[in-house]
Amino acid sequence: MQPTSHYPTARLGQPRSNSHPTLAQLPAQVQVFLRQVIESQLYDQPALLDILQKLPNLRELNTPDKMGQALVNAGYLTEFQSQRLMSGNTQGLVLGNYRILNRLGGGTVGTVFVGEHRLLRRKVAIKVLHVDENFPPQVLERFQVEMRLLAGLQHPHIVTAYDAGVVNSSEVGMPSIHYLVMELIDGGDLEQYVYDHGVLSIEQGCEYIRQAAAGLQAAHDAHLIHRDLKPSNLLLTRDGQIKLVDFGLARQFTSNLTERSSLLGSVEFMAPEQSIDPTSVGSHSDIYGLGATLFWLISGQTPFPQSDNMVEVLRWLQTGRPRRLSDFIEDVPAELDEFVDRMLARDPEQRPQSALTVMKELARFATPGGNWANQIWTEASNLQAEDTFSTSSQSLLSLPLPALPANLDTTPLVLVVDNDANVRKAVCALFEKNGSRCLETADAIQAIDLMQDELVDLAFLDLRVMGPNGFEISLQVRERPGRANLKLMVCTPAANFREMLRLIPMGADDLLPRPFDLSYLEARANYLLQLKASQDRATRLTKHLLATNRQLEQSYAARTKDLMRVQDALVIGLAKLAESRDGETIGHITRLQRYSLTLANKLKSDPAWANILDSKFLSDMERAIPLHDIGKVCLPDAVLLKPGALDERERSIMEQHPILGAELLEAIAKDFGNAFSFLGMARAIVRHHHERYDGYGYPDRLSGEAIPHVARIVGLADVYDALRRERPYKPALQHAQTVRTMLQENAGHFDPKVLQAFAACHEQFQRIYDTTTA
Repeated sequence: MQPTSHYPTARLGQPRSNSHPTLAQLPAQVQVFLRQVIESQLYDQPALLDILQKLPNLRELNTPDKMGQALVNAGYLTEFQSQRLMSGNTQGLVLGNYRILNRLGGGTVGTVFVGEHRLLRRKVAIKVLHVDENFPPQVLERFQVEMRLLAGLQHPHIVTAYDAGVVNSSEVGMPSIHYLVMELIDGGDLEQYVYDHGVLSIEQGCEYIRQAAAGLQAAHDAHLIHRDLKPSNLLLTRDGQIKLVDFGLARQFTSNLTERSSLLGSVEFMAPEQSIDPTSVGSHSDIYGLGATLFWLISGQTPFPQSDNMVEVLRWLQTGRPRRLSDFIEDVPAELDEFVDRMLARDPEQRPQSALTVMKELARFATPGGNWANQIWTEASNLQAEDTFSTSSQSLLSLPLPALPANLDTTPLVLVVDNDANVRKAVCALFEKNGSRCLETADAIQAIDLMQDELVDLAFLDLRVMGPNGFEISLQVRERPGRANLKLMVCTPAANFREMLRLIPMGADDLLPRPFDLSYLEARANYLLQLKASQDRATRLTKHLLATNRQLEQSYAARTKDLMRVQDALVIGLAKLAESRDGETIGHITRLQRYSLTLANKLKSDPAWANILDSKFLSDMERAIPLHDIGKVCLPDAVLLKPGALDERERSIMEQHPILGAELLEAIAKDFGNAFSFLGMARAIVRHHHERYDGYGYPDRLSGEAIPHVARIVGLADVYDALRRERPYKPALQHAQTVRTMLQENAGHFDPKVLQAFAACHEQFQRIYDTTTA
């Protein structure tokens, strides 16, 4: 490849020595290589020239291989980037604001790379899909679904999406690149972890699946099912936090994206119903995936025997009975064995009904003292069932869901700080005999560094080493230690023991006068380590409970939101039914809601109304307004659709519609009142929005303060809209004429304070009408 003519030949600024030639003096192949670096957008020309000027022995870098390796050694390129540049395959080395650094692996959909933000230098994971004209459209659609799903899921146990985009190739025949940028998880996935470290302990496995269940519940609350839960899709951070990843197969509960003939997911962890009809899977299928994953993590086996014969595997899955954990783990708790078996039940209805239930049950086995967690969970579940969540715990929503790393190494670590090497040796031997690991030093600065950087459980401190301020510094370190609940045992000569007593209120956990007896040291140290273990259990239990509480509140909020959506859909459906009979349009309802909210906000300045018009009042009013004329569905067409004025008999019939509507809502409230809490306000609007303040309205001839507050607001708003609209029996009035009519000619119709509020904001009514009327 020859140098391209558009590339400007440049010198390397002022060379540092005669060993640095100009760019034009470099071999042609090296120049081509460097131009590819620029054209790939890894570096612009000024930055690259600055880099080259810093390389030693530039004249000797006379081949692309040598130049590439030099840039790699200096940290300006990665091996992956260098190899791509050497091959001439530079498309996709930069995607938007991100440089590709290395290949991380392949997912269900696409290839995953390690990337870096060009300005922020934040490391990220980037899933990439190369799409040409022959690319299967359903795969691209699933990839795009994953982008949207992750963008909408913000949860500590779900991988976070940062960005997404498409890069179209400028070269003919080259595919476009679709990419999704996610947080980079630094601990790998659980499949590789088990291959590297062996099967997990029961406690560790249950803790990881408990965390995964928390993320899964958040997905289910958003009406999403994962459909490919398996160990490789559970990523592990270095601090022991699990993140769900690879939502490429996920779909919404109501979606039918998957073809009936498509077998998606990994068979070893797939629910039986998914292997028969992938379109029928629901949240229970994900519960099965969690159970199968836990089964493998702690036993090293899959629920069904593995085989290369897919027909045989599917036959076992669809007709066989899964194996039990007790078949492989002798000391597995019977309750856990039974629960995992329920998670793997062939009938989805026999499995635990939610990921929250999985969280609850596994907390018992993931946390020492888990029975306490189970009792408190039960109380929380009872509160959830009664819809009586305490508002005093709202502050917990601001807390991040805590990482609860399993104790990969529960061996206590003891730091021995003493001037005397023989004492350090004897003390370390004592602790190691009892199963602890030891670090030792005679240097105060190193001791403090070790307490900060290492997971020290107990520090044995000789005050002669620590110096006059050493103990105070140690106390400060303990506030931010590598491991929580660090214990400090302080040793000093007996002559200074009284002086040392002042250290107790300062924060020393125990005192040891010199000379000391090793058996006494052993007893006191064992006590401190046992105390620390108890505190650690309490800390972990507290974190479990905080995590559980947050998940319960989030799920409760999601279900409440879902219920409100259903309620609103039913209300709008009923309202449209009434409108279709009366010739109204949806614009009438929208205007009525906006008029009423405008009036209510203006009335808040009146002390008599201020305590009434709270946020719940306004929300319930807005939701109830669409039902205001629901009683019209019960009127005969001859009256409702009559083009001219009504006679006395017809008017009498028309005036019955508030009563009919109120009775209809009362019948609904009788059966569903608890689910539709706003129905009380809706009945007040429906029955009384035609009442007049002077007592000449209908149907009950109420007057003054006897008319419900909400009916006084909605009634005025309804009159304004009725006057503005043309009807078969009347012309439309302009805004000014309508205002004059309401303020002067029909003043007795309205509550004076509501009318006064209207007078102050009627221009907003005009804007609402003008912007919502076609």
